[in-house]
Amino acid sequence: MKKNRTIIPFIEQQQGVVLVETLLVTPILIFVFALTIYFSSIYYVTSIMEKSTRVAARQLALGNYHVEKPADSTLCSTIVDGDNFIGSSERLACTSTNFNFASSIFALVSVKAFDGTVSSPRATGTLVYVELQIDSDVFLIMKSTDAIGTLIAKTTMYAE
Repeated sequence: MKKNRTIIPFIEQQQGVVLVETLLVTPILIFVFALTIYFSSIYYVTSIMEKSTRVAARQLALGNYHVEKPADSTLCSTIVDGDNFIGSSERLACTSTNFNFASSIFALVSVKAFDGTVSSPRATGTLVYVELQIDSDVFLIMKSTDAIGTLIAKTTMYAE
């Protein structure tokens, strides 16, 4: 019985195995690392938006701030730049996000606030809410369907 002597030296040599394993595992590790950063940035932005809506809704419920445009969605970039929103809960929600005002994320954030009915002033026990929303296309580069249109953070409280 004759053995194939050309294959045996390749089986016995192990010098390049570590390099091959490293080349196979490195792209997977880079992908997992990038995915972790990607989803943590989404979580970070939504948690900031939730905090900002809580702060603005609380101040609105206490009566410290007013609503400039009831139930109308307005871009935060126009609110922060304009002087007519000073003292409004919309401006408080936008400025408390701590986003860089020149960033592309902040340019797409919109805010909506409501403090009761449009025709009557806010009364004790009236539901007030502040809502921040951002288009999910800013983050979701792997978006497969149109089911997720916006990332929304909304806080509802009772006026005091």
